[in-house]
Amino acid sequence: MFFALFFASYFAKIAMLVIILPKKTNIRQYKIHVCFYVKICIFIVGINFIPYLCRKFFVMKLEELEKKLMTLRKEEEVTYKMLRDRGLSRETVQNIHNGKDYNVSSLFKYLDSLMYVIEINGVIVGDIVSFGAVLQNCRKAFGYSLIKVQSELVWTARQVLAIEKGRGYTRKSLLKYTSVISADYNLMSVFDLDPDIRENLFKSTFDINK
Repeated sequence: MFFALFFASYFAKIAMLVIILPKKTNIRQYKIHVCFYVKICIFIVGINFIPYLCRKFFVMKLEELEKKLMTLRKEEEVTYKMLRDRGLSRETVQNIHNGKDYNVSSLFKYLDSLMYVIEINGVIVGDIVSFGAVLQNCRKAFGYSLIKVQSELVWTARQVLAIEKGRGYTRKSLLKYTSVISADYNLMSVFDLDPDIRENLFKSTFDINK
């Protein structure tokens, strides 16, 4: 909003320069003023687009996210024993690393253990229910009805809603769903989140004091 107001004000000044100044000043001064305000506008627009471009360049598909988790586990020095204590077997963890089938709830347990969250299509989520809600919102934004998705996937309504309500489903099902409803991912440490967001939105998911 702050940048939008600045942009609007400078755009108004450019309009004023184009309409009024030619009548009150010489051409050289007119060009200098117009160039100055145009540069300011370009700068403001650029600042607004930096976060958008960053998201576009650094997003991942599911396969890339899974491989990234393997690197993060080593960097964070999270052992298989620690993961087993969180209810994740070595086999499940390796299935995630290798892109084999697993229950998606295990992916969120893994993220919990690493103290990371997923950003999906620009929205940060910390649990499977929120994840499904974002997918449902994306489906609606893309103009897909529940019936249309059922038809394209040859699924029942129950199968679609299992994903959108976070009721438990496998990686294979998620990939099939996102073949229709596109999904881009990113990973974020919970400690890199705004403190209020971390406390208010993920209090039930993470124990920050551990």
